[in-house]
Amino acid sequence: MLGGSSISRASFINFLEAMKDMGVLDAEERTGKDSQHFVYKMGTDEAGFKQYVAETLLESLMRDIPEETKIAVSRFAL
Repeated sequence: MLGGSSISRASFINFLEAMKDMGVLDAEERTGKDSQHFVYKMGTDEAGFKQYVAETLLESLMRDIPEETKIAVSRFAL
């Protein structure tokens, strides 16, 4: 439970699949006693994940508020 409400199994699986599609997670299909299931693991190392988050955030900011983002980024230019 998060904040007093529960998350459905389907919502959690959809989240894991979205992370797999983005390359954040890898999944291996396995056969169990009664059915097939996926085992998820990191699709990248910590540095790769941090790079993914930074790039995704900057792409979103450049799309939504490009001028303000350019000004903010220029303040950090090395």
